[in-house]
Amino acid sequence: MAFLNEFKEIFNKAAQSVTSKTKDSVEISRLSGESRSIAGELATLYEQIGRCYVDSKGSDLEALEPLCARVEELRERLEELERQRMQLKNQNRCPACGAVMPKNARFCSSCGRRMPEEAPEQESAPVAAEASYCPECGAMRGEGDAFCDVCGYNYAGGEAETPATSATGDAYAGGVKISPARPAPAAPADDGADEAPTDFEAD
Repeated sequence: MAFLNEFKEIFNKAAQSVTSKTKDSVEISRLSGESRSIAGELATLYEQIGRCYVDSKGSDLEALEPLCARVEELRERLEELERQRMQLKNQNRCPACGAVMPKNARFCSSCGRRMPEEAPEQESAPVAAEASYCPECGAMRGEGDAFCDVCGYNYAGGEAETPATSATGDAYAGGVKISPARPAPAAPADDGADEAPTDFEAD
C-alpha cells in the first residue's frame, strides 16, 4: 500500500510538471507571435518614416512625430515581451555583450563578464508584542489575562481583587495563596518580680 501511495505521489508530481511546462510553452509561443507582429509593424513604420522624410526633403518634421512616437511605443513593448519570454525560459541577458545566458550562470560565456545576481526576497521579521505590566504591583501581564495573577488587579475595571477566603480559612488573591500575618507575641505579665530591691521599705 505504501508503494502505491509513493507511486501515486510521483505520478502526480510528474503530471504537474508536464502541465506547467505545457503552459509555459503555450505562453512562450504567444509572446513570440506578438513579437513577430510588432516587428512587422515596425518595418512598415520605418518605411513610412523614410518615404515621408525623402518626399519632404526633411522639411516636414511634424509629420514624422506621430510615426516616431509609435516606434518608441512598439520598441518598449518588444523589450517587455523579451523579458517575459526569457523569464519563462530561465534565461538572462549579459549586460555587457547582450548574449543570452542561463539564469544560474555566474559569468557570461561570451565575454566573461560577471552576470548580475538577483537580490533574495527579504522576509519581514515578526513584530514582537509589547510587554505590559500590572499597574498595581508591576508584575508582567500575560497575553489575554483579565486579572493580575500576583495581586488580583482587574485590568478591565482598574481595581485590585478583594482576597477571597476558602473554607479552610486560607486567603487567595488572583489564584495566589496569601499567608496570614502572624500575631505578635504577648507581652510578659508584670508581676513585679523584675523590680529592683529598694534599701528602704515603708513600714
